[in-house]
Amino acid sequence: MSPSRSPSPSPSPSPSGTPVPPGSCSVTYTLTNQWPGGFQAEVRIVNRGAAAVKGWQLGWTYGDGQTIKQLWDGSYTQTGSKVTVTNASYNATIPASGGSVSFGFLGGWNGSNTAPKQFTLNGAACGA
Repeated sequence: MSPSRSPSPSPSPSPSGTPVPPGSCSVTYTLTNQWPGGFQAEVRIVNRGAAAVKGWQLGWTYGDGQTIKQLWDGSYTQTGSKVTVTNASYNATIPASGGSVSFGFLGGWNGSNTAPKQFTLNGAACGA
C-alpha cells in the first residue's frame, strides 16, 4: 500500500491578479433596490480582452458617502469613500472575450445615492 498523499494547495492569486490592459473591461453597477437609508446593488465585470483575468480586484470611489454593509461573491474593504472588492475563491477567473463575474451587496446611504462612474480592475481603468 502506498502512502496517501494530500494534494498541495494551489497558490492564491496575488492581490492585484492578472494585469489588465486599459479598456479591456467594462463594469455595470445596477441599483436593484433602494429604501430610506439603504440599498442593494449588483456589479458585473465583463472581460473584453483576449486573455482570462486570474485573480481580480475591482475598485471605485463613492461620491455621496455610501457604505457597504454586507457583500456576497467576494470580499471588500472600504476606507472612507474608496471601495475595493476582491474575488472569492470560486469566481477568481474572468473568462476571456466577453466572460463575466458578478457580485452583490447591501449598502447604506444618507442624502443621495449616486452610482459610481469610474472603476479600476487590477489597477487599470475599466469602462462603465
